[in-house]
Amino acid sequence: MLAYRAQPTISLPTSCLSWNRPELRSGGSNKSLRVGVKHPKCTKVVGNYNIGSGNPDSDKMHDMLHGRMVAEGTVFQQELVVRSFDVSGDSKMSLVALANYLQDTALNHFERIGVLSDGFSTREMSTRDLVWVLYKTDIAIDRYPCWHDAIQVHTWMYELGKNGLGIDWSFSDLKTGEPLILASSSYMMMNKKTRRLSKFIEEAKKELKPYFMPEWSPMIENTKKLQVINIDTTDFTRLGSSPGWNDMDMNQHVNNAKYFEWILEGTPSWIMRSHQLSSTNLEFRKECGMDATLKCLSKMVGNYNSESDNSATGHNNEGLIEVEHSLRLDSGLEVARARTLWNTKHPDN
Repeated sequence: MLAYRAQPTISLPTSCLSWNRPELRSGGSNKSLRVGVKHPKCTKVVGNYNIGSGNPDSDKMHDMLHGRMVAEGTVFQQELVVRSFDVSGDSKMSLVALANYLQDTALNHFERIGVLSDGFSTREMSTRDLVWVLYKTDIAIDRYPCWHDAIQVHTWMYELGKNGLGIDWSFSDLKTGEPLILASSSYMMMNKKTRRLSKFIEEAKKELKPYFMPEWSPMIENTKKLQVINIDTTDFTRLGSSPGWNDMDMNQHVNNAKYFEWILEGTPSWIMRSHQLSSTNLEFRKECGMDATLKCLSKMVGNYNSESDNSATGHNNEGLIEVEHSLRLDSGLEVARARTLWNTKHPDN
């Protein structure tokens, strides 16, 4: 169902955070890092941790916090720590948090190579009112990082066909180098004024080509087409989902992570309790704006007897559950479709 390609060779050790980590020394001896913060009602200095603009190590600090280019400038690398607001009830990173990190590291990648402009676009695209919009994304999860885990993210881009941009991600444990998560996404250009898709303009190709991974195609390839769900044969329906102002992104449509949240909300709760998401494929069909009302439809693939007997037939992998999803406006128009695969929960996963 999902085909995987080998990851690009990155000639740096897994613990390469130390490659650009500045030496931070606490106390008054390190004056270059000691800039006090004064409370408006106090005369004494509170803390000694802010970094002044004249600090000679500020570039290294920027690298540590915002990432750096490696592998001869074709791969962007960034380190993250899983925060309490990134995790769900089992103290593991949520799918919504993961989707946000995919978006954030991609934007940081564009910013680092110096082409990021207004929204998710290059300078040449911005002058023509063009932005990148996500067309589809595939995610495969081997192990979820937990609260306080330090993870390392590598991301790279490549030309996808004549009109698309491909971006891949690899998440690994910073301490052990263990691979955790792989993801591949496809982007298309959209005109912000007409809201119509556009061709990949040559001016933008020239901006990005020096940073493309040469002769590369998506690391995860979805070999099974996502099917249209017949509303009369769905197994689970959730009504009344609606985005608000905080769900909008810089391109003035619903943030990508919100779609993953809707998919999970439209998944039967008994699956969430007994299984853990191992992979998902999401395709966007239509833009969704604020105040829209959606239906979240889910259909089980295979034969499921009941909620009390969650056995499945017709599957090669014992305990694996496959669910097809559709997000539709009240008018019936489909805004996205997806597939999720769920494995039985294990304590070490």
